[in-house]
Amino acid sequence: MRRRLTRSMLGLAMLAATVSGGSIQAAMFVTTADGNGADTALQNDSQSGGTSTVVAGGFGNVPFRRSDDSRQKMLLVRFDISTLDSSSFADAVLRFDYNHNRLRTMRVYALAEDFDNWDESTTSYSNAPGILQPDQGGSAYDSAGNNFLDATELFFPGAPTPERPNPFQIGTIQLEDTRGLPGGRGVLISNPAALDLEPVLSADTNGLVSFLLFQDGSDTSQTGDIATKENAALLEPMLGVLPQTLIPEPTTALLAAIGLFGLGVRRR
Repeated sequence: MRRRLTRSMLGLAMLAATVSGGSIQAAMFVTTADGNGADTALQNDSQSGGTSTVVAGGFGNVPFRRSDDSRQKMLLVRFDISTLDSSSFADAVLRFDYNHNRLRTMRVYALAEDFDNWDESTTSYSNAPGILQPDQGGSAYDSAGNNFLDATELFFPGAPTPERPNPFQIGTIQLEDTRGLPGGRGVLISNPAALDLEPVLSADTNGLVSFLLFQDGSDTSQTGDIATKENAALLEPMLGVLPQTLIPEPTTALLAAIGLFGLGVRRR
C-alpha cells in the first residue's frame, strides 16, 4: 500500500512539474525507473569466495560497503535525462532512500559517455564500466584509494582548479547513521555545493548519465543499502530539482538538513 501511495504522489509531482498552461514541459527531475534508467550494485568479496560476478540489477535494495583488501560493494546508477529541463541542471541533486550504520562520506564519479549504456541484467563488478579489471592491471579485491578505477572510462569535467582529488571525482555525499530513525531508514539528498552535477549534465549528448558511488574509507563494520526501482515499498533513486513532497521535514529527518540547505542555493 505504501508503495502505491508513494508512486501516486510521485506521479502527481512529476505531472505538476511537466504540465504548464496545458502544454507539456520538460521534467524537473527523473528517476532510475524512467526511460532507460537503471540501478545496481557492484560487489567484490574475497570472504564469500569471490562475488565479483554477482548481478544485482534485480535487487530491491543494493548494498554498499568498503573493507579494503577483502570486500567492496559500490553503487552504479543511470538516469535518462532526455526529458530533463536544462534549467534544473545547476540545482540538480541526487535523492536516495537508504540506511547506513556509520557517518561516512561517499565519493561520486560519472562515467564517460561512451560507457553509460550498460545493462543492469548482466552488469557485475567483473564487467562493469569504470572498473579496472585484474587482467587490465587492477587488483581483485583491493579497494584502497582508487586502484580499482579505470580512468579512461570516467567522465573528466575539463581542467578544474584545484585539480580534483582521486582522478575525476565530481563530488561527495555525506552519509548519516540512520539506526535511530523509524525503520532504520532515512532519505538522503545531496548538496549542490559538495556535489555539482551541472558539468556532467551539460556535457551529455546521448540523454544518459551514469554515476559510480563508493565510500571514501575502509571500515570492517560499516554497511548500508539504497532502495532501487525494484523496491516494493520505497522510492527509487532520483535526479533533478525535487518538489517539496519528496523532501523530508528537518524535524523528522535531520540527515537531510545539509541537502535541504544546498537545494536552495543555486550554483554561482
